[in-house]
Amino acid sequence: MPIDPWLADRFESVRDIPSFQAALADPQHAAALAEFLRDPAPWTPPEGVTVESGIAEGPHGQVPLRIVRATASPAPSSALLWLHGGGFVMGGVDETESLVPAQELAARSGALVVSAGYRLAVDGTRYPVPLDDVLAAWEWLGRAAPDARRFIGGASAGGNLAAGATVRLRGAGAEAPAGLLLAYPFLHFPTPPTGSALMRELERVPAMLRFEPDYQLGIMLNYLGRITDPPPDAAPGNASLSDFPETWIAPAEFDELRASGELFARQLTESGIPAHLRVAEGMVHGFLGRAPSLEGVDATLAFFAEALHS
Repeated sequence: MPIDPWLADRFESVRDIPSFQAALADPQHAAALAEFLRDPAPWTPPEGVTVESGIAEGPHGQVPLRIVRATASPAPSSALLWLHGGGFVMGGVDETESLVPAQELAARSGALVVSAGYRLAVDGTRYPVPLDDVLAAWEWLGRAAPDARRFIGGASAGGNLAAGATVRLRGAGAEAPAGLLLAYPFLHFPTPPTGSALMRELERVPAMLRFEPDYQLGIMLNYLGRITDPPPDAAPGNASLSDFPETWIAPAEFDELRASGELFARQLTESGIPAHLRVAEGMVHGFLGRAPSLEGVDATLAFFAEALHS
C-alpha cells in the first residue's frame, strides 16, 4: 500500500532536517519535528494500568526501569521486557517508544511489561555495556515474574539488543525467553540490500526517517567500535538461530531495515523456529513512538499483544 497519507502529508515539515540529533539541537527543527510527530489523535495512557519505577542492579551500575501492570491481571501469565530504539545513542524509559508500547501492550494483553533504560553508546560507552544492562533487567524480570512466560522485545536498536540478549543467554546455557517481539529491528551487519522497487518509494521519505547504509555503518562503528567481525550478540542476524525462541517481527513497510526483519524471519523458518512476520503497512521507521490512532501502530500493537496471549 502507499505511505500512510497522514505521514506523507507531513514529510515536507522535516524534509530539510538531516537527523534527529539535528532536530534536538535547533529550535526551528524541533518545532518542525513536533509538527511531523502530531498524530491523528494524541496518545493518552490507556485506562487500567499502573506505572511505577524500579531499578535493576547490573555490572555497570543501576538500570532504570518502568514497570507497567494491568490492574485486571494481578497475576499475569506473561511478562515482557521492552527496549526502546534510537540507534544506541537516543531514547529512554520516559520517551514515547518506551511509554506507548509498554502501556498499550500491558492494557491489551494483561501482561506485566517492563521497559529498561539501558546505557546509551555515548561519551565513550560502547558494546557490551548496553547489552549488559539489558541482561541485568532480564534477570530482574525473572525475579519479579518467576511463574510467567517471559518475552523480550524492542524496536530498532532495541530489537538488536533483544535478539542479542537471547544469543547471550543461549550461549551461557541460561533460560531463554519464551518469545521475541521485534519492531523494525536492526539485526544484521551489513544489512541485506533493499529491493529496487522499495528504493524508489524511499526516495520520497525525508533523510531523517531513513536508515541508509552509511548511517547503519556509523551506528555499528559507534556501538561496537569497529565494522569487521561483529560478535553474534551485536549482529544477531549473523548468529546461528537453531535454538531461538518463537519470534514475532513487524518491519516498517517503508524502511531500509525492512530487509533485515524479513531475512531474519526466513532464517528462523529455515532453522525450524516459528517466525511470524507482519509488515506494518504504510509505516516508516520509528512508528511505535507514535499513537495508535495511526492504523499501522494500532495493528502492530495488536499483533504483539496477541503474541503475549499465545
